[in-house]
Amino acid sequence: MMMPKRLALPCCLRARPLWINLCVATLLAAGECEAGFFGGQQRWFSALYSSRLFSHPPNGAADPLLPLVEIDQSNNLYLSTRPEVKEYLESLRWNAALDDDKKLNNNQDAAAALLLYDPLWEQVKLEATMALSANDANAGPLLYTGILSKSSLLEAIVGVISHEIATELIPATALKNLFMEQLIDADVRAISCDLVASSTRSASVENAMAAVLYSQGFHALVCHRLAHRLWQAGRTGLAYYMQSTVSRKYSADIHPAAQMGVGIHLRATAGVVIGETAVLGNDVSILEGVTLGGTGKESGDRHPKLSHGVTVQHGASILGNIPIGEGAIIASKSIVTKPVPPLALFSGVPAKFQGYRALTPDEFKSDMQRHLASKYLQRWKLIMAEIRENEDSNEGQ
Repeated sequence: MMMPKRLALPCCLRARPLWINLCVATLLAAGECEAGFFGGQQRWFSALYSSRLFSHPPNGAADPLLPLVEIDQSNNLYLSTRPEVKEYLESLRWNAALDDDKKLNNNQDAAAALLLYDPLWEQVKLEATMALSANDANAGPLLYTGILSKSSLLEAIVGVISHEIATELIPATALKNLFMEQLIDADVRAISCDLVASSTRSASVENAMAAVLYSQGFHALVCHRLAHRLWQAGRTGLAYYMQSTVSRKYSADIHPAAQMGVGIHLRATAGVVIGETAVLGNDVSILEGVTLGGTGKESGDRHPKLSHGVTVQHGASILGNIPIGEGAIIASKSIVTKPVPPLALFSGVPAKFQGYRALTPDEFKSDMQRHLASKYLQRWKLIMAEIRENEDSNEGQ
């Protein structure tokens, strides 16, 4: 691909922070680039910003969840190493050299350093900058106040949410301070993974920026992580207040004591109920109207325990202190009251075993399942082989 011509930023932008200059310079350069990566039909830069173009990785590569971001089996986010992203970084490095006062030497790549610091945050800012070029003047103030004026991803997220759930009792500024004071590094990592989940598992959420600004399921999860942290600190009154606020604003009743892993996806919050002693593993997907509740006949530890990669579809109920095995799928409207083995499909009222999920790549092409393939497919094949071996052994006895 030919490099674009040397471009100069408008004078009004020269005083802005470096990352804004990089974004604007790259946007300007986009119009000068020749057709590149995608069959010569789209401009290189525009193709890079279409998250859906990266939905199906070639040759079994790791699942790229966002154009600039990938995630490993330990749920660590890192800068993608795909050739497209490398060329994009080179473009940023080249455009950063436009500032004569900040020349780059051959061993220094300021643009890459920015992205390595927090690639997901850079992704969100770049998506917001791209949206500003859509000639919608009304979107400018929202994008600037909600994202582009913030110094970190967490600050942007809690800023949006604080204004959504503010009340006369606790105004937005106080809520924002509470979020920033109480959330720890583990929460920030979990929130980042939740954001990736919200951005990639729902066709209605176009990108990470849209999830930050508009996804009620993601917002409810962030509020729960604050409530859970308050609960653990013994501040139960404030934790219950957060639960009540989330219930009123987002129509989701999530007890602050409920434990959640990372990469949780709430498709929509309407009617979702998660009980006090419920436990959700990593990469769990919860759709509308799901109940993780008790039977009413138990006390103490009385709610379901969902393992990694479980999917609970619309309107399903899982009742009682029962385990739901790794990778299991609970069908819509089902009522589950008995343990579910790993990789099992359960449906009906009461829910019954319908077989095991298929473990072929074609079965993981949907938005809801694609993220599971790179993390769990090989592991689940081993689990399935063990299950089949046990079944054969039982039949031989």
